[in-house]
Amino acid sequence: MIAHWRCTVPELETEKPKPLDADTLLEHFERMLEDANPAQEQLCYVIALLLMQKRRLQLERTRYDGDSAWLEFIGQRGEGPFEVRDQQLTGAEIADLQTTLTRHLGAA
Repeated sequence: MIAHWRCTVPELETEKPKPLDADTLLEHFERMLEDANPAQEQLCYVIALLLMQKRRLQLERTRYDGDSAWLEFIGQRGEGPFEVRDQQLTGAEIADLQTTLTRHLGAA
């Protein structure tokens, strides 16, 4: 007996984002904090969360100044301290900023 199989091979996903490198993220984060651009505060906050997830930053303490909360981070290799204002973003806003960041760093 001879048999043959017929199947359809799915197309490869070309838009799948590459994982972000922790060192590249930390360098970008440090540059953004040095520029102190208020328009990029939300992006700095999201990068800090990503670096904390990748265990490159550690939350040292939270400082309250009036209505604002400031998060102080220390790098695992002695970087910092870094202060970032808590942005109180929703999950959807964080996901949008992560997409923007992935696109921006992927093009760089």
